[in-house]
Amino acid sequence: MLNFAIRAAKAAALVLACGTSLAGCQTEEPAAAVPSRPVASVVPEAATAQRPGSLQGSTVPVAAASAGGAAGVTPMVPMAAAPQVLKLIGHGDSLTVAAISADGRRVATGSLDQTVRIWDLKTGKELQRLAGHTQSVTAVALAADGSLALSGSYDKSVRLWDVHTGRELRRLSGHRGYISALAFAVGGHQAASASADGEVRIWDVATGRLLRRIVAHKRAINQMVFSPDGKTLLTASDDGTAVLWNLASGKARVRLAGHTGWVTAAAFAPDGTRVATGDEAGILRLFDAHTGRLLAHCESHAGPVTAVLTVRSERFLFAVTRSLKGEAARGGRSVGLWDLVAGREIERFAGHRKAVVALQQTADGRHLVTIGLDETARIWAIAAWQALVKPAVAPAVAKTKSS
Repeated sequence: MLNFAIRAAKAAALVLACGTSLAGCQTEEPAAAVPSRPVASVVPEAATAQRPGSLQGSTVPVAAASAGGAAGVTPMVPMAAAPQVLKLIGHGDSLTVAAISADGRRVATGSLDQTVRIWDLKTGKELQRLAGHTQSVTAVALAADGSLALSGSYDKSVRLWDVHTGRELRRLSGHRGYISALAFAVGGHQAASASADGEVRIWDVATGRLLRRIVAHKRAINQMVFSPDGKTLLTASDDGTAVLWNLASGKARVRLAGHTGWVTAAAFAPDGTRVATGDEAGILRLFDAHTGRLLAHCESHAGPVTAVLTVRSERFLFAVTRSLKGEAARGGRSVGLWDLVAGREIERFAGHRKAVVALQQTADGRHLVTIGLDETARIWAIAAWQALVKPAVAPAVAKTKSS
């Protein structure tokens, strides 16, 4: 998490590759000999999606349409309406990482001041100050209901906290590198911690017992996600790969290949049948979670993929941190929301004065919560939500030459 937060802060604005058509987003067909590594592609699905009529706010131009769009056409990306802004003031030093509860009610922030703070996202009020780490906080996670928090640090320890009381419940030790990512399983019974050396540890939350140790990657792990059934762990790493791990055996079940740089974000579909991954170059890939077959990919080239959001099992959104025009040196202060089905950026959220380090949809999906290094939380209405929840148009697929 800390690695990616630093990279997001340095991200420069790049020219977008997707236009109004699906020229940048393609469905894929793999070679039979190597199911997990796609080598052939198919023509993009028909560009049937129109810009939703419900979008509101001002618009800003993006790059000219790519090969699939009309020459000289410059699509307009709707700017989100002004958000509710909450100031998260309390840390004694710079904020480094943040995590938002699945219900969108609480946020945990970590800092160079070696503490974690828990905040109420309705009021911006600080609920708890969690102190105990002896070095900077590098990763945080919240249980789905916001009752428990995990924190990791350069001190190589993981600590489990009771959010209601602020009490440290237990300390989870054993990692040899600083903690780079944390995750709770659905239900909160298990948790995963990852370190900069690529090792993953699975813990029993109730007892603190180490259940499994996995040497997962050659480099730091940026994100981990448990599958909806809790049987699989998805890891995304600096080594350019994402891997699905069988937690019963501790063995790799599927390796998701194709990214050429840091894999910075990952998510399961709600039913667990598909997985989406995003990388530092702004490329999103959609895989079959059972076979590893590449189903589709989209290239935004707008900045690193910060997060992958799911509208339905067959429809993914991905958030890309980017700079506004003329602000490349400041990096990552705005978020572009891209629709894999439409193949384009559908809305942009701009207002943070420093890089965005965390974002999460609220439980109803209608709002996006962003946390920035400027120590603010911003709650945005997703204007396109009503159009997004409508059934997706089935892709029209035709074979073409190998890409």
